Amino acid sequence: MPLPPYQLELGPNVAYVQRMSAAPTYGVRSTNALAPGLLGRLSLLPWLALSFRYTRSFHTIELSSGALGTDAATLEAASQLQVTTLQGALQPTWQVHPRLRLFGSLGLGWGSVIAPAIRIGELSPSTLRQRRGVFIEAPIGLGLSWWALPRWLSVSYEASFAPAFGSSGDAYTPDTYVNPQGLNATASPMPTFRGSAYHHFTLALTL
Repeated sequence: MPLPPYQLELGPNVAYVQRMSAAPTYGVRSTNALAPGLLGRLSLLPWLALSFRYTRSFHTIELSSGALGTDAATLEAASQLQVTTLQGALQPTWQVHPRLRLFGSLGLGWGSVIAPAIRIGELSPSTLRQRRGVFIEAPIGLGLSWWALPRWLSVSYEASFAPAFGSSGDAYTPDTYVNPQGLNATASPMPTFRGSAYHHFTLALTL
């Protein structure tokens, strides 16, 4: 079977992302979010492609009373949790119809996290500074692609789960702050990710 009449697909990608935290969570929970980005897919062989994907998501942080090892009744994040990911994957492909492909995906990714500053307490509040971290993930997924306009435009969907590991950075270490009583105190690390579930939707031009 020859290669397709194009070698590259390129277009916008949007994902619905669920981040799952590893224990202990320290009273911190991040909500699900949309992650817009970009996808590139290069045909290497008739049955194998190489994909690259960039996404950025903003997750609302929910903080319970006493979160992050503090004794504060109320804590409030100054902004959302920002997560940026870059992924590359090999995609074995099965052409089941002239306009329909099924594919698997096995990849490796890098992620960057910006944890917002957090206000601790209501009366004379103190602030825990913004912190950053990075992690590695290994996405495994299944998807399908439909040529809406043959040789011009494709629409695809992919579901994947990406176990996470190798977290590092000051977001994942204890931090010292001045509490509302004016004393030095220690806040717990932000929880690391156990993994992320992605639902990707892509509209791509075929080149």
